[in-house]
Amino acid sequence: MEKCLFGLIFIFLCSSLGVFYVIFSKRVLNDKIMTMFLGFAGGVMLAASIWSLLIPSIELAKSLEEVVLGTVIGISTMLVVELLLKITHKNYDHIDKMYLAVTIHNMPEGLIVGLTYGLGVISGDYLSGLLMAIAIGLQNIPEGIALSVPIYNKERKKIKTLILILISAIAEPLFGFLGFLLFYYLEKFTSVFLSFAAGIMIFVVFCEFMPLVIRRKGFLSKLGFIIGFLIMMLLDIFL
Repeated sequence: MEKCLFGLIFIFLCSSLGVFYVIFSKRVLNDKIMTMFLGFAGGVMLAASIWSLLIPSIELAKSLEEVVLGTVIGISTMLVVELLLKITHKNYDHIDKMYLAVTIHNMPEGLIVGLTYGLGVISGDYLSGLLMAIAIGLQNIPEGIALSVPIYNKERKKIKTLILILISAIAEPLFGFLGFLLFYYLEKFTSVFLSFAAGIMIFVVFCEFMPLVIRRKGFLSKLGFIIGFLIMMLLDIFL
């Protein structure tokens, strides 16, 4: 149990780490740098959806139908969220959807860590749980930076930004603990949870970030996208 708590605390801290850039920053980023961060966020999320989520989902799935099902549910979830935002919030924007997408996809990621530690209880080998926590935690750091900066640029309040990021980050350990407790019931759905998270991220990248990168027609946005994609790809491949 202690090993699982260590892993869950680790992913929570990694998810929260990006906000401290904002907390200790003395000025708001200008529009060009902000554009680069938006592109960077899109690149990170696209690479993570492929190497951290879809590929492991395919490897664990008993059939490809599980992968397709999880992906479709993830995309459908974001379509419903978008519809609800249109109905309830007249002034919602891509940053609101980005925040919701990251928070929602944190849930299955936390579940995966909890399930992996649950498997360790059965096998007596906790290394897989530790490696999963490290991999997810490290990919959460650049993701957290890319999320914190646009939120702060929108809200202009460091305390509010901190609270929002902590609320988003706490979803991972909460669902991770749930996954650990319910391991015997949820383990067979691991591939679906992974592809569900991937579907959410793919939707946001192609429906929100890519249009922004193309619309701004700037070199920095494209550079940010490429850098984010490569960094996340390398992290996933070598970890």
